Amino acid sequence: MSAVGCHRFGAQGAQLGANFALYVALHSERGASRVRLVHMNAKTVGASWPTRKLSMQASAAVMALLFLCRPTPAQHTATNVQRDQIQAVLDEYVRSIDTADVSLADQLFSHASDVLFISPGGIQHGVAKIEADFYQKAMAGGFSQRTLTLEHPLIAVYGDTAWSEFAFTFTGVVKSTGKTFTTTGVETQVYRREGGVWHIVLAHHSEPDSHS
Repeated sequence: MSAVGCHRFGAQGAQLGANFALYVALHSERGASRVRLVHMNAKTVGASWPTRKLSMQASAAVMALLFLCRPTPAQHTATNVQRDQIQAVLDEYVRSIDTADVSLADQLFSHASDVLFISPGGIQHGVAKIEADFYQKAMAGGFSQRTLTLEHPLIAVYGDTAWSEFAFTFTGVVKSTGKTFTTTGVETQVYRREGGVWHIVLAHHSEPDSHS
């Protein structure tokens, strides 16, 4: 299959690439290629968040998919613009957490029925549940101050679908005790362009290390 042939798959090919990339992210550290699983159970990860090795066959399959579905030069320019748009969504997401702003969250998350928010606190289906349980109850109700910091987000765009993966640090002041609470972890988000606007349709974060 050629790169051109892959692009001819259109939306189906883009969706395949996006879904596959949800679980595997390629990183290059100090010149050596390493493969890290994005979604791991917090209990098996540990505070050091070690890199796990995939089989050589799986690694080859990942590299083949990324090579075959790589953007053409014309697509690359558009992708850079779209990546900036996704980064803008991430910036607003951080602001929505820092301020526990429900109205801002309402703009960021899709209002479709398939929206999911997955965290150690549970699974919320739909934007209304996300706003009530996470933003109002957990963020606004649990903390008097909140600061979310993202570390070097990875962003990929496939047509009207995109994803990002990043490490984060959250620090908050607990309302009931006045103590500072800090947690670190990783998060994956999936986006869908709806009416020309990017919206979050999935946010999944794990917290392998937390302390107060």
